[in-house]
Amino acid sequence: MIRLISPPCALVLLQIVTACAAQHPRVDAAGRPVTSYVYVVPDDVGDGWRTASLSDTGIDQEIIERLVVGILSREFENIHSVLLVKDGDLVLEEYFYGYQREQLHELHSVSKSVTSVLVGIAVDKGMIPDIERPVYAYFPDYKGTAWIDGEYDVNIKHLLTMSAAVSWDERSRSLDDSRNSIIAMLQSDDWIRYVLERKRAETPGQSYNYSGGLTVLLGEILHRASGLYADEFAEKHLFGPLDISRYHWGQHRDGTVNTQGGLSLTPRDLAKIGYMMLKGGLWNGRRIVSEKWVADSTRAHIATEPGGWGYGYQWFRIEADVCGRIIEAFAAIGRGGQYIVAAPAQDQLAVFTSQPYSNSQRLLLPLTLLKDFVLPAMMPSDACR
Repeated sequence: MIRLISPPCALVLLQIVTACAAQHPRVDAAGRPVTSYVYVVPDDVGDGWRTASLSDTGIDQEIIERLVVGILSREFENIHSVLLVKDGDLVLEEYFYGYQREQLHELHSVSKSVTSVLVGIAVDKGMIPDIERPVYAYFPDYKGTAWIDGEYDVNIKHLLTMSAAVSWDERSRSLDDSRNSIIAMLQSDDWIRYVLERKRAETPGQSYNYSGGLTVLLGEILHRASGLYADEFAEKHLFGPLDISRYHWGQHRDGTVNTQGGLSLTPRDLAKIGYMMLKGGLWNGRRIVSEKWVADSTRAHIATEPGGWGYGYQWFRIEADVCGRIIEAFAAIGRGGQYIVAAPAQDQLAVFTSQPYSNSQRLLLPLTLLKDFVLPAMMPSDACR
């Protein structure tokens, strides 16, 4: 593989142009809007996915058809793809707004969850022997920064759980504001230095504060522990074993991989990562990451806020009340509505991709569609009546 050390602007422009090529979710050969829908079983393209029909796996096809018609009629806007997996079979694969199966899609913060998997693989292989090792031990070349000179008691686990307790504001300011910490980091000459210069605000491990900078540190720790940049490590230990050959992972000009938000995959390949996690680290019988790491990653270590979701190792822990039944799931979530949602007890996985920009108001729309359509369709026929 040749690493292209360049910002992903060309990719972004290509995807925006493609997505904007169709003003409607789906058009016919004459360019007229299509609002009707006939379900078709996903194609078996030899990429490792088994395929089956909705009815063969006990899913209520009528409910799923209502979901897709809602997207086509723009009742539910800006959804680019919906994929469903049940009992290991890909049973739904639909694309909208000009997107196609082979096209890469920006995943934004879903990249964080993939980075966590890479860290887990490195832990399994002994490259990272202890996630409670202090972060400053990995960066002796950054003397003169607050973290290193102060020998902060921040460890790798604190990075994974977003509980490093350093001064970071990624939520109160918009992404158009250069004072937003993540924007300031991305605009800096040295991403690692920018993060390591943040002051400690409180005792680590006590509270959650969403910080993409922590995930960038995870990527650099992976690089220093393994000798491979995160994209190279992923190709060897994750993408290769999952038969994922097409991807893009943006980097800073110094080679630092944007592990907090720079990954693009096809939705079908994204679903492979989700289902591997759902099956405890296995893909088609092959061990990718340890079952222990998956269990630790997808359980709640800390609350995102009082009464809020749980957070594991860069994965969210959520639950939904569906027809009086609590469904527990874990999720990877990215800006604009990029989702992997896995419900292990139901052996069910959903992947959504959405308009990745100017879509903040619809960030939670895929979860609404999951709760109102996907999960009820997978319940026993009389459960929601």
